[in-house]
Amino acid sequence: VPAVSGLALLLGITVLATPANQAHAQWPSSELLDELEQRLLKAPECLPSCAVITRSSVMVDGLRMQVELWIDSHEQVILPLPVVDGGGWWIDDLTIDNQPATAVQRVGGALRAVLTAGSHRVVMSGRLIGEDNLQLNFPLSPHNLRLTLTGWRAAGLVDGHLRGNSLGLQRLQAAANAGAEGTL
Repeated sequence: VPAVSGLALLLGITVLATPANQAHAQWPSSELLDELEQRLLKAPECLPSCAVITRSSVMVDGLRMQVELWIDSHEQVILPLPVVDGGGWWIDDLTIDNQPATAVQRVGGALRAVLTAGSHRVVMSGRLIGEDNLQLNFPLSPHNLRLTLTGWRAAGLVDGHLRGNSLGLQRLQAAANAGAEGTL
């Protein structure tokens, strides 16, 4: 026990004798910090297809809309999610792989979700608020888009693919009223 106590005392004196600025000045070096910064800022090798929406569906029934996305991600990504221009869609449920989404970020009016590498199913649903014409924008273009619409019609979809990155939705009652106004 005295030998252990003597060793502890010797180590304590050595540590106390080392000047604090000398002990911390070497770690981390500016070279190491530069290297870490470069590694963090380096674009992933999978760009621009780190994540792909392989299949998608949009279901609109009266005042509710649900968007399902089946996504294959080559590595962890922050995925921008579809959004309605002007905030006409109040999302009240967002799940990833049948679990409440927890790694979600709101940037302006848009949502972004963190997805790990692999296959995922993202489901967003919510109430449509007071608009008869909506633009559902997909920041990442979906493939194999399927529509189920009750009381609405869509524009911009050709053979399961969007012409651009947005889907136009118009309430059928509003479309009928617009047609009637044109005939007066």
